[in-house]
Amino acid sequence: MLSHILYHRGEEVNVAVEEGHDLKKRPWYNNCVNKRYDMPARAEWGKAWLCDNYDYQRIMEFWHLDAGDTTHVMENLDLELKFQARTYCERPMANELTYVLKFGNLLGGQWKPDVLRQMILSDEMPKVVLSMLSAKAENSKHGKKSRDILATADTVREPLTEIDKNTGVIAADISGPVFHVPATVLTRRLMEVSAKLVPTGHTIATFRDVSSWSAEKPRAVMYAFSELLMEM
Repeated sequence: MLSHILYHRGEEVNVAVEEGHDLKKRPWYNNCVNKRYDMPARAEWGKAWLCDNYDYQRIMEFWHLDAGDTTHVMENLDLELKFQARTYCERPMANELTYVLKFGNLLGGQWKPDVLRQMILSDEMPKVVLSMLSAKAENSKHGKKSRDILATADTVREPLTEIDKNTGVIAADISGPVFHVPATVLTRRLMEVSAKLVPTGHTIATFRDVSSWSAEKPRAVMYAFSELLMEM
C-alpha cells in the first residue's frame, strides 16, 4: 500500500518508520518517488507505514442535500410493520425527498448525524438494523428487466456512504482497479489503457458498474479492504 501511494504522491507523503530503518536509502523508495513503481523486499514489510496523510471528512451532516426520489427506510421496526404498502400517499417517510421535507438531516427520524457517528464509535449503534426489499421508485425498466432493490435503514446507509467517500480518496492513490475508486478515476484509467492500444489496432470494451451493488460481490474481501483503508 505504501509503495502505491509513494508512487502517486511522491515525497510529500508522511511516513513513520521503525527505529534505525533509513527509508530514504532504500532503492524501492527512491524508485517510487521518481515514478518508477517498485516494492520493498518481504523482509522490509511493516517497517514503514503511512501516518497522518488523510483527513476524515464528516459528510453525514449534509446527506439530505443529495436526497432523491428513491426508497427511504426507517430504523423503527414497529413503524415499518404498520404499513401494508409503501406508497407515497400513505407514507411520506417511504420516500427520501418527502422524508427530508419533514425531518431534514435527522437519521431514523431522531438522531443528528454527529450523534449517530458518536454512537457508532461508542458501539452503541441502534440495535434494529432494517433492510427492506422494495420496488425501485426511479426504475424505468419493465417486464423481466424490472427489479426490486434491497434498501437499508438510513442509520446504516449514511454512515456507510460517509466511509465510502473517505476511503475513495485513498483508493484513488492505489494503482489498479480496487473497491471505492471514484468513477472519474476509474474512467481515466480505462481511457489510458484504451489509448495505449491505439497503435496496435486493437480496441477494448468495458462496462463500468460503479453505482450498483452486485449480489455476487465478495463481501468478505470488500469489508477487509474497507477496514484496511479506514485504519489509514
